[in-house]
Amino acid sequence: MANILVRNKPVRVPNGSPTDLMLPEWNIIVKDTTFGEGIQIWSNLNIYGASIGEACKIGSFVEIRKGVAMGPKCKIEPFVFIPEGVTLGTGVFIGPNVTFTNDVYPRACNEDGSMISDYRITPTRVEDFSSIGAGCVIR
Repeated sequence: MANILVRNKPVRVPNGSPTDLMLPEWNIIVKDTTFGEGIQIWSNLNIYGASIGEACKIGSFVEIRKGVAMGPKCKIEPFVFIPEGVTLGTGVFIGPNVTFTNDVYPRACNEDGSMISDYRITPTRVEDFSSIGAGCVIR
Protein backbone atom coordinates (compact mmCIF):
# COMPACT_ATOMS: atom_id res chain seq x y z
CA MET A 1 0.00 0.00 0.00
CA ALA A 2 1.14 3.55 -0.74
CA ASN A 3 0.54 6.55 1.46
CA ILE A 4 -0.66 9.69 -0.27
CA LEU A 5 -1.77 12.97 1.23
CA VAL A 6 -5.14 14.30 0.16
CA ARG A 7 -5.43 17.90 1.37
CA ASN A 8 -2.76 16.99 3.98
CA LYS A 9 -4.74 13.98 5.28
CA PRO A 10 -3.18 10.51 4.77
CA VAL A 11 -4.99 8.03 2.51
CA ARG A 12 -3.75 4.51 1.71
CA VAL A 13 -4.00 3.30 -1.89
CA PRO A 14 -2.62 0.20 -3.64
CA ASN A 15 1.02 0.72 -4.60
CA GLY A 16 1.67 0.14 -8.29
CA SER A 17 -1.87 -1.07 -9.05
CA PRO A 18 -4.54 0.97 -10.83
CA THR A 19 -6.91 2.48 -8.29
CA ASP A 20 -10.03 4.64 -8.14
CA LEU A 21 -10.47 7.41 -5.60
CA MET A 22 -13.70 9.41 -5.39
CA LEU A 23 -13.88 12.18 -2.78
CA PRO A 24 -16.90 14.32 -3.71
CA GLU A 25 -16.48 16.64 -0.72
CA TRP A 26 -13.26 17.89 -2.34
CA ASN A 27 -14.24 17.32 -6.00
CA ILE A 28 -11.56 14.67 -6.46
CA ILE A 29 -12.06 12.02 -9.14
CA VAL A 30 -9.27 9.53 -9.76
CA LYS A 31 -9.93 6.56 -12.07
CA ASP A 32 -7.64 3.67 -13.03
CA THR A 33 -4.49 5.51 -11.88
CA THR A 34 -1.32 4.15 -10.28
CA PHE A 35 0.35 6.10 -7.49
CA GLY A 36 3.87 5.95 -6.11
CA GLU A 37 4.58 6.54 -2.43
CA GLY A 38 4.30 9.99 -0.87
CA ILE A 39 2.02 11.74 -3.38
CA GLN A 40 0.33 15.01 -2.33
CA ILE A 41 -2.89 16.07 -4.06
CA TRP A 42 -5.33 18.94 -3.46
CA SER A 43 -8.98 19.57 -4.34
CA ASN A 44 -10.86 19.91 -7.64
CA LEU A 45 -8.74 17.29 -9.34
CA ASN A 46 -9.45 14.82 -12.17
CA ILE A 47 -6.98 12.06 -13.03
CA TYR A 48 -7.95 9.33 -15.51
CA GLY A 49 -5.73 6.33 -16.26
CA ALA A 50 -2.38 7.97 -15.49
CA SER A 51 0.77 6.80 -13.74
CA ILE A 52 2.01 9.16 -11.01
CA GLY A 53 5.55 8.65 -9.70
CA GLU A 54 6.56 8.82 -6.05
CA ALA A 55 6.78 12.08 -4.09
CA CYS A 56 4.83 14.14 -6.67
CA LYS A 57 2.77 17.19 -5.68
CA ILE A 58 -0.37 18.01 -7.66
CA GLY A 59 -2.20 21.29 -7.01
CA SER A 60 -5.90 22.16 -7.24
CA PHE A 61 -7.89 22.40 -10.46
CA VAL A 62 -5.66 19.98 -12.40
CA GLU A 63 -6.78 17.48 -15.02
CA ILE A 64 -4.51 14.61 -16.08
CA ARG A 65 -5.75 12.28 -18.82
CA LYS A 66 -5.36 8.62 -19.74
CA GLY A 67 -1.86 7.36 -20.48
CA VAL A 68 0.02 10.29 -18.96
CA ALA A 69 3.20 9.08 -17.24
CA MET A 70 4.66 11.29 -14.55
CA GLY A 71 8.11 10.53 -13.15
CA PRO A 72 9.00 10.88 -9.47
CA LYS A 73 9.29 14.22 -7.63
CA CYS A 74 7.27 16.28 -10.13
CA LYS A 75 5.36 19.37 -9.02
CA ILE A 76 2.21 20.40 -10.85
CA GLU A 77 0.82 23.82 -9.92
CA PRO A 78 -2.93 24.70 -10.03
CA PHE A 79 -4.99 25.01 -13.23
CA VAL A 80 -2.87 22.65 -15.37
CA PHE A 81 -4.24 20.44 -18.16
CA ILE A 82 -2.20 17.39 -19.26
CA PRO A 83 -3.83 15.30 -22.04
CA GLU A 84 -3.06 11.88 -23.49
CA GLY A 85 0.41 11.45 -24.97
CA VAL A 86 2.37 13.48 -22.40
CA THR A 87 5.27 12.01 -20.42
CA LEU A 88 6.98 13.95 -17.63
CA GLY A 89 10.48 12.96 -16.53
CA THR A 90 11.92 13.09 -13.01
CA GLY A 91 11.67 16.33 -11.05
CA VAL A 92 9.63 18.26 -13.63
CA PHE A 93 8.00 21.54 -12.55
CA ILE A 94 4.82 22.65 -14.34
CA GLY A 95 3.77 26.21 -13.42
CA PRO A 96 0.20 27.41 -12.92
CA ASN A 97 -2.17 27.66 -15.90
CA VAL A 98 -0.02 25.52 -18.22
CA THR A 99 -1.93 23.72 -20.98
CA PHE A 100 -0.56 20.90 -23.08
CA THR A 101 -2.20 20.14 -26.42
CA ASN A 102 -1.93 16.75 -28.06
CA ASP A 103 -3.28 17.37 -31.58
CA VAL A 104 -1.21 19.63 -33.84
CA TYR A 105 -4.14 20.29 -36.22
CA PRO A 106 -7.31 20.09 -34.08
CA ARG A 107 -10.64 20.20 -35.87
CA ALA A 108 -14.25 19.43 -35.01
CA CYS A 109 -15.38 18.26 -38.47
CA ASN A 110 -14.03 16.75 -41.65
CA GLU A 111 -14.40 18.71 -44.90
CA ASP A 112 -17.65 16.82 -45.64
CA GLY A 113 -19.13 18.06 -42.35
CA SER A 114 -18.92 14.73 -40.50
CA MET A 115 -17.69 14.90 -36.91
CA ILE A 116 -14.13 13.87 -36.19
CA SER A 117 -14.02 11.13 -33.57
CA ASP A 118 -10.39 10.01 -33.84
CA TYR A 119 -7.60 12.49 -33.10
CA ARG A 120 -3.92 12.22 -34.01
CA ILE A 121 -2.20 12.37 -30.66
CA THR A 122 1.28 13.88 -30.80
CA PRO A 123 3.55 12.39 -28.09
CA THR A 124 5.19 15.02 -25.88
CA ARG A 125 8.09 14.36 -23.50
CA VAL A 126 9.23 16.82 -20.86
CA GLU A 127 12.80 15.91 -19.94
CA ASP A 128 14.11 15.33 -16.39
CA PHE A 129 14.37 18.44 -14.17
CA SER A 130 12.73 20.74 -16.73
CA SER A 131 10.58 23.70 -15.69
CA ILE A 132 7.66 25.12 -17.62
CA GLY A 133 6.63 28.61 -16.50
CA ALA A 134 3.17 29.94 -15.73
CA GLY A 135 0.66 30.35 -18.52
CA CYS A 136 2.54 28.41 -21.21
CA VAL A 137 0.77 26.44 -23.92
CA ILE A 138 2.77 23.42 -25.07
CA ARG A 139 1.83 22.29 -28.56
